[in-house]
Amino acid sequence: MNPKYILFTLLLPFVMISCKKEAEKKPDTTPKTKTEMISSVTWIYNEYYINYNEANTLLAYKRYKPIILYDLSKSKLKYNTDGTYTETLESGLNVSGTWRFIENETKIELHINQQVITIKVIFINATNFQWASSNEDVLGRMIPMQ
Repeated sequence: MNPKYILFTLLLPFVMISCKKEAEKKPDTTPKTKTEMISSVTWIYNEYYINYNEANTLLAYKRYKPIILYDLSKSKLKYNTDGTYTETLESGLNVSGTWRFIENETKIELHINQQVITIKVIFINATNFQWASSNEDVLGRMIPMQ
């Protein structure tokens, strides 16, 4: 019998057990619900559009590109599982309030400084959050802050 075959046959069970143990060590950290996805990270802008529902749509901000209209490089959003919300504006000013999903998790209602703002959730997963203003004239594409 070939010595290489014998060695392979003897080592195969140990390799398989080692791989199985390594796989068992990795917990499933993938968010499952929209609440888990939106609250698991701090979001920053990747792109920001104005006049989005019109023919003259304007890209107002693009990450790592020269400033077009707005400098949103300092802006960030954090939705917490307890229903609180914090936003750092482009000026660096922090505002906070509360948030909740409404209309079967297709919209988010924000309560900030006695104002109620509703945004439409277009898409969300663990790495992308795309939203539009209620009249869809503003569209934000956000990514997790690194």
